[in-house]
Amino acid sequence: MLTKCLSMLCSGVFRNHDAEFLYCFVEPLGNLSPFLAELCGAMRAVELAYHLNWKNLWLETDSTMVVSVFNNISEPVAWNLRNRWVNTRSLLNGMNCTVSHIHREGNKVADLLACHGLSLNSISHWNVAPSFIRNSLAKNHLGLPNFRFCSI
Repeated sequence: MLTKCLSMLCSGVFRNHDAEFLYCFVEPLGNLSPFLAELCGAMRAVELAYHLNWKNLWLETDSTMVVSVFNNISEPVAWNLRNRWVNTRSLLNGMNCTVSHIHREGNKVADLLACHGLSLNSISHWNVAPSFIRNSLAKNHLGLPNFRFCSI
């Protein structure tokens, strides 16, 4: 599971142990800081996995702060997300969940979902991979690198 959030949206893709697509989502969030958007994306991923009855979850995020919050229960969470965070922690008690960091280059599919979400007004989800992520899903499945270039 990878998550990617841009300010005001979050997205994620669920894959099985063979990196095959299972499900993906994108959700507009409103006016939040980038960290809170990342945290909301991770919490949404846990909520969706729980409701889909997926009890084993490996959550990868490119936010080291989100990894820290998930791996250290004493980390403070903003008051406006505290109730949701407490509920997420409760869901995690019934799950086997690992949270780890992934570099942005490894998060291409979630990034494409987030870019698509810029045109959406409400949460969207897919049980079949949408066409705009299929190429990146295939490259990722094959273990091909995903480089970021910037030209000046």
